[in-house]
Amino acid sequence: MIRVIIICLALLLPASSFADDYVGVQASKHAWGSKRLKNTLWGIARADLDGNGAKETVLLEKDRIWQAARKGKELTEVASFKFPPYTQGLRIYTIDVDGNGSDEIVVSAVQYGQPSSMIIEKTSDGFATLIKGAKWHLRVENKKIIGQRWSRDNFFSGKLYELKIDSGKLKVAAKLNRPRWANIFNYASVPAPTERPVLVALKGYAPLRAYEEYAKRSKKKWRKFWTSNGRFGGTILYVRRHVRQPLADMPEYNVPIGHEPIPMPIKGTAGMLALKNDMPLKNVFGTKQLIRGGRLVGFEYNDALGFQEAFLTERMPGFIADYVVDRGPQGTQLYVALQGEPEVFSPNPHSSVLVYQISAPPPPKPETPEKTQANKK
Repeated sequence: MIRVIIICLALLLPASSFADDYVGVQASKHAWGSKRLKNTLWGIARADLDGNGAKETVLLEKDRIWQAARKGKELTEVASFKFPPYTQGLRIYTIDVDGNGSDEIVVSAVQYGQPSSMIIEKTSDGFATLIKGAKWHLRVENKKIIGQRWSRDNFFSGKLYELKIDSGKLKVAAKLNRPRWANIFNYASVPAPTERPVLVALKGYAPLRAYEEYAKRSKKKWRKFWTSNGRFGGTILYVRRHVRQPLADMPEYNVPIGHEPIPMPIKGTAGMLALKNDMPLKNVFGTKQLIRGGRLVGFEYNDALGFQEAFLTERMPGFIADYVVDRGPQGTQLYVALQGEPEVFSPNPHSSVLVYQISAPPPPKPETPEKTQANKK
């Protein structure tokens, strides 16, 4: 009986107050939520757009991005950028491409069914394109720009490459060693959980699977060493596979756009966040797929057992379109772009942004004797 009481009390006490070593019950309930937005969100990013050390929120809609500022429960628009005609944004990332201290925005997009991606920078009067119409699907992985091509047979196809900007264009910097099944949005490269590189795959609505690189006859290959319980993923974001020809009757095939897990340190060790949307359902008033709820699950790496569940958020009412981890002076925070439950007469559901406090802010650094004496003077 005494042992049971001690265990229960231990579960109620926080493990630590230091930022990346504490994942507590506060992560299960959102700390801040915006009022519903009239437009539908497809993506979210956190970026230091002007190089002042503070991050701003950037939101992706189907045909534009905009910078949002919090005012109470409201999200107000600071600046926006409209995509070229017939261009659809798929995913959004941020990276400092030129090393000047301010982040640029990487938008993976399609136009007429083909890749037409962009890199956008903040200017004094709004946004401007640094790269436009790139024939790559783009993503940022471990602070590097990653690209993949397209073909009529396979929307995401071919090798994955690290890209660089040279003379105002995206060019190949190096070919990445990735399995054949890897497409740009279905895996995460988790930094250093083992002595060898590790990829965690989320291919469609399926279990998570972790693969470790190994050498066989001087060739690098991948072997699976862990599979999650239950299915993850689930999406209602689709893009047309073929270019539509006005004078031809071509079938329109839709390709789902998944969401890779996000690497995140948990309790001082390697970890990740993965989304778990409900299984997509069919709308009784049509063929459009719906998702009425989902949550995010945090995993920490264990040498013996692989990735083990560390925490999960509340079930969010709607479709989790995108999420991003922001590690800063306020601790580790999780920003989620949520599409609310659709209504019968509203084909474009309203969206909202939720913020979760994953870890406490780091403790203040102790002042040195020199600073203490200066403050007294």
